[in-house]
Amino acid sequence: QHLIDHIDLNISLKSEDEVEEACKSFTTLIQVSVWKSTPEVSSKFPFNTVNIPDAIQKKVAEKRRLRAKWHDSRLTADKQAFNKATMAIEVAALSRQRAMEEAIAKGDSNIQKFYCNSTVFLTGGSGFLGKQIIEKLL
Repeated sequence: QHLIDHIDLNISLKSEDEVEEACKSFTTLIQVSVWKSTPEVSSKFPFNTVNIPDAIQKKVAEKRRLRAKWHDSRLTADKQAFNKATMAIEVAALSRQRAMEEAIAKGDSNIQKFYCNSTVFLTGGSGFLGKQIIEKLL
């Protein structure tokens, strides 16, 4: 629609410069039309980073950078830095998981407060995750 609204069909094409300018403006018009008609995508994987703290996301980015550096150089020092970053992520993730489990064990979790006097039906499609939720809530 943008292309139809903005295209100029009354262009003089007698000289090389006019043809060149017309081609340039037509190409730009096509690009703008495509950009406007393409839907915006906020993230390729929108659900992967929702509950991950910024500190852990930064550590993951640093680990990826170190892995690329080690992959290029194959130096022992780079491998050690990469392994150290990997362990730091594991420690941070485990400490976060322990904190969540302690909150659930105390009964402080929002999930328990929300479902404390409710009946929850889990269908067969819930599988392993459903079993884990039930064990934590009971």
